[in-house]
Amino acid sequence: MPIFFTDLADDAGWEALHFDQADPSFYWNDGGTFAAAPVDVAKTFDGAMWASTQIEPAFKWRGRRIRPDFTVPKRHHNLPQLILVVSGDLTVETEDGARIGSVSAGGFFTAEAGTPYVLTAGPTGVTYTECWDEPMSLVETVWHDDPRWIRR
Repeated sequence: MPIFFTDLADDAGWEALHFDQADPSFYWNDGGTFAAAPVDVAKTFDGAMWASTQIEPAFKWRGRRIRPDFTVPKRHHNLPQLILVVSGDLTVETEDGARIGSVSAGGFFTAEAGTPYVLTAGPTGVTYTECWDEPMSLVETVWHDDPRWIRR
C-alpha cells in the first residue's frame, strides 16, 4: 500500500452512506431481523450520513459524517467501539435517554459491547472515525425501537 495522506475535515472523499435494511449484520432489538422491523431505514436516514472513501478498511477504521442536528436512532454493537471526533460536536445519550456527554474535535468516547447509545450531531454536524478491535465483517448492530425512526 502506498503512503497516503488525507484530511477528514475536508469535503473531498465522502459519499452518501446508505443503510440496507436487509443487511445480515443488522438486527432488531426484539430478536427479529432488521428487515422485518416496523421502521423505514432509508426514510429515517435520508442523506443524513456520509462515509469516507479515504480510510483503508483493513485497519478496522471507518470515517463517518452526520448532518447538523441529526440524531442516529438507538443501537448497540456486539463489539467494543472507539469514536474519535475530527470536527464538530457529538452528544452521546444512554439507553434511557440521559445525556452522558458531548465530544468535540480532538475528543473521543468508547462504547462497550452491548451498551445501547444514541448519537446526535451538533449544530455544525460532526465528522468522526470509528474503530473496532475485530474485523468489520464481525461487527453486528442491534437497532432499538426509538421515537426517532420513521415508521413504515
